[in-house]
Amino acid sequence: MANQAEKKAGKLAVTTMAKYWQSLQIVNVFYFAVQVYYMYFSMWDIMVDLGFTLVSYMSYSSILSCVEMGVQTEYWNDIFIINLFVQVGICFFDWFGYVYLIIPLYALSKIGSMLWSWLVTSSPEEEEPEMDEKTRRKMEKKEKRGERVKYRKIR
Repeated sequence: MANQAEKKAGKLAVTTMAKYWQSLQIVNVFYFAVQVYYMYFSMWDIMVDLGFTLVSYMSYSSILSCVEMGVQTEYWNDIFIINLFVQVGICFFDWFGYVYLIIPLYALSKIGSMLWSWLVTSSPEEEEPEMDEKTRRKMEKKEKRGERVKYRKIR
C-alpha cells in the first residue's frame, strides 16, 4: 500500500506523455508529407520547419518535466496545442501563422490585469475606517486586556 500515489503519478506520466508523443508524431508526419508533396524547400520553409520543431521540443520536454514533478502543465499545454494547431493549419493557409499571436496577447493581458489591479488598489494606510467614540473605547479596552499577562492555577 505504500507509495501508491507515486505509482499512480508515474503511471499517469507515462500514459500522458505517450499521448503527447503520439499526437506530435501524427502532426509532424502530416506536415512534412504536405511539405514534400508541394515541394516547399525554400530557406523560409526550412526556417519555419525548424521553428515548429524547436517549439514542439521545448513544450514537450517542459510538459514531461512538469508531469514527472507533479506540477500543473497549463501554459505549456496551451503552447503545445497551439503549435500543433498552427502546424496543421499552415498546410492549408499561410495566414494561420498569425494564430501564434495568441500567446503574447494572452501574456500581455495577464500582465496588464496585474498592473491594473496594482494601480487601482489603495494603500492600507488610507483605508482606516472611521469609528464612533463607543467602538473606539471598546477597541482600546481590548488592546489593554491583551497586553496583560494572564496567570492560571494548575492543580
